[in-house]
Amino acid sequence: VERGARIDAGDDCKWTAMMRAASRGHTDILAFLLDHGADINHTEKTGYTALMGAVIASRPEAVRLLLTRGADPDIREYENGQTALMMAVRNRNPELVRLLLSAGADPELVNKSGKSARDLALEASAGEGEPMQQVLTALGCEPEAAEKR
Repeated sequence: VERGARIDAGDDCKWTAMMRAASRGHTDILAFLLDHGADINHTEKTGYTALMGAVIASRPEAVRLLLTRGADPDIREYENGQTALMMAVRNRNPELVRLLLSAGADPELVNKSGKSARDLALEASAGEGEPMQQVLTALGCEPEAAEKR
């Protein structure tokens, strides 16, 4: 960086060092890159962001750092229109759902199939037990609503 390396240089898929650090949970490297001007909302060729990578890899500290530094939780990837919140729901991760919601993620946004994070949680919750009940509660859904589906 001190010798002029492009902080947001990516590989063939446009994955940057920040995206790799986020998905691997290397918060020290992530903070360094952000401190030196990395684009926090950079998207790779399919629209994924560092925040999405951290969510998919279940890296709560990286998610927390990115959100604290201003990552946009409502960016959608290109193929299905999924947001980081939808990805946290699909991963059945109540901790990340709560982090994203507390940072202002919009649970009403819909993907290209017309489904919101709440819809995805309700669909995925049948017979899933406590983690999905926590996800539903974090999203403001009544767990009983899943039983009616």
